[in-house]
Amino acid sequence: MKILLLLALTLLTSSITQANELSNSPSPYLAMHGKDPVNWHGLNQKALDRARKEQTLIFISSGYFACHWCHVMQQESYQDQKIAAYLNQHFIPIKIDREMNPVLDARLIDFVERTRGVAGWPLNVFLTPDGYPLFGLTYLPPGEFYDVLSRLSGLWKEDPDSLIELARTASKESWADASQYNEIITPYNPGELKQAFVSQVGLSLNELEGGFGHGSKFPLTPQFTSLLQLGAKQDFVRTSLDAMSQYHLMDHLSGGFFRYTTDPDWQTPHFEKMLYDNALLARLYLHAGTLLDEERYTKTGIETLHFAIRTLKHPEGGYIASLSAVDNQNIEGGYYLWSQEEIAQALNKDDQELIREHWGMAQASRFEAGYLPTTLDTVTDKYRSQLSHIYQQLRSNREQTLSERLPVDDKRLSGWNGLLLSAMAYCSKTGDPACLKAGTDLSHFILGLINAEGLKLGIDRDGQSLGQGTLEDYAFVIQGLTDWGLSHNNRSVLASAHALLRETRKRFHTKDGWMASQSHLLPGLRAQHNFPDTILPSPTAILLRMDEQLSKVLKQPRLLVSELSTFRVTRSVLNDPFSHASLIVLLNGSSASPAPD
Repeated sequence: MKILLLLALTLLTSSITQANELSNSPSPYLAMHGKDPVNWHGLNQKALDRARKEQTLIFISSGYFACHWCHVMQQESYQDQKIAAYLNQHFIPIKIDREMNPVLDARLIDFVERTRGVAGWPLNVFLTPDGYPLFGLTYLPPGEFYDVLSRLSGLWKEDPDSLIELARTASKESWADASQYNEIITPYNPGELKQAFVSQVGLSLNELEGGFGHGSKFPLTPQFTSLLQLGAKQDFVRTSLDAMSQYHLMDHLSGGFFRYTTDPDWQTPHFEKMLYDNALLARLYLHAGTLLDEERYTKTGIETLHFAIRTLKHPEGGYIASLSAVDNQNIEGGYYLWSQEEIAQALNKDDQELIREHWGMAQASRFEAGYLPTTLDTVTDKYRSQLSHIYQQLRSNREQTLSERLPVDDKRLSGWNGLLLSAMAYCSKTGDPACLKAGTDLSHFILGLINAEGLKLGIDRDGQSLGQGTLEDYAFVIQGLTDWGLSHNNRSVLASAHALLRETRKRFHTKDGWMASQSHLLPGLRAQHNFPDTILPSPTAILLRMDEQLSKVLKQPRLLVSELSTFRVTRSVLNDPFSHASLIVLLNGSSASPAPD
C-alpha cells in the first residue's frame, strides 16, 4: 500500500510540473498555459485527427494575454488538478490565442452569441470530433465548470449520434442564415441606407453619458467615425468623445485608453490596454479635431500616440499587442492605482495634500488597490501647473517599474500595426515631430513584414513569423501604407500598398465574396461580400475605399470595382446598418477618413 501511495504521489507531482504542448509557444498567452496540468494542444491537424480517430469531443478555449478573466479561469480551473484530469480524460483540449486565430475566434463568438445571447473571453466551446460547435460558454467558477464537463461527457457517452446531429443541424441553419445575409440586393438607395443607420444609432445611443447602451461601454470607433463623416448626431459624438477622454476610459496619468469600462458612465475601466484600441481612438480624435474644428480632440489624438510611442514600441521595430489588466502581483489595475502610502512615499506634503484633494482621497476608493488618477482638463488655472508637474513626477515614478510590474504581450501583429500607421499619418500632418519619426520607422517595419509568401500575421519576440496574415491584416496594412503614402507623397509606399491590394484580391476573393482566411482546419468558413464593422472596422469596406484612393492617385484601373462592376450591397447591410456603417459611408460618397494631402 505504501508503495502504491508513493507511486501515486510521484505521478501527481510529475503531472503538476510537466510542460504541455504550449510551453514554447511564440504567443505569450499560450505560453503562460504551458505548465497547466491540462494537456493543452495547439490548433493543429494532429490534435483534430486524434479527436476524429478516438471519437472524442474537442474543447477549444480562446482568450488573450491582457484578459483579466482569462487569467482568473486559468488559476481557478485550468490549474486545478481535478478539472485538468477530467478534461484530459474526456476531451481533446485545445487552447488558442484569439489574436493569432481571429477568424476561428470570430466564428466561435458568433456561435456562442447565437446560442447563449452574449459572448466574450475567456471563450470556451465544445465541438464534435469533426469540428461542429455543440455548446459554448464564457467564464464559469470552477464548480459550475466541472459540472458542465461532467454533464456533457455523460451525454456524449450515452448518445453521441444525437449530439452530432444536433451540432450539424445548428451549423446548417447558421450556413443558411449566412447565405441569406450574403444575398445581393439591387437596386439600393444610399440615402435610405444612411437614414437607416442614423435611425438605428438613435435606438442605442446614450445621450446623457455618451456611447452606446446603458451597460458596459466600449469605444465603437467605426460608428463614431461614420457619424462624423456623414455629419449626423454631432452633439452625441461630441458628448461621447468628451466622456471617453475626460472620465476613466482614458488613463490620465500614464496615457492611452483602456479597452472598455464596466459601467455606463465611463468610471470603472477594465484595465487592459490594446494596441488596436489606442490606434483607432487616436485616429478618431485626430479626425474629429479636423472635422469639428476642436483643438482639444487633436491634442488627445496626439497624446494617445505619444503614449504608444513611449510604452508600446518594441526596441527592434513595430509595436506590441497589449499591456495586461493585472500586475505582477495578480492585482487587477494594480499598476494604475495609487494607495495612500504610495502617494506619501512619492510626494512632499504640499503635493500630497493637493493630489488627495484632486483625487477625492478623503472618500473610499471604488477600487480595492487604490485610487485612479483623474483628468486635469477640469482643473482651474490656479492649480493646473502644480498638478501637471505632480503628474509628470508620478508618471516617471511608475514607468520606471513598468517592465517589472506590468506583464506585456510582446508579439507584433501586422494588422494592428497597420492601424497605428494610419493614425501616425494623420498625426504627422499636424507637424508633430514624434509622430513623423515614429511613423517613418513604422512604415519601414511594416514593409518588412511583406515577402514573396505574402503578408505575415506578425512576428514574435524573437522576430519569427507568426504565420500568414488574414483578410483583416491585409486590409489594415494596406490602409496604413496608403494613408502614410498620401500624407507624405511617397509613391513607393503607395505602389507597395497597391501591389498588396492586388495580392489580397488574388488570395481572398471568390465569386461568393471574400474569405476571412487563406486556410482553415475546421468546417464552417464561408465567403462574404461585406464583412461587418465590429470593434474593428470592416476589412471589405476598407479594401473598397483603398482601391478607390489608390487608383486615383496612381492613375491605375480599379482592382475591385472594375471586376465586381459595382459595390455589392447585401441583405446583411439592410438588416443591420449599424454594423455596416463604414460601407454606408462609402456608398454615400464620403471617404471614411479625410484623405491626407
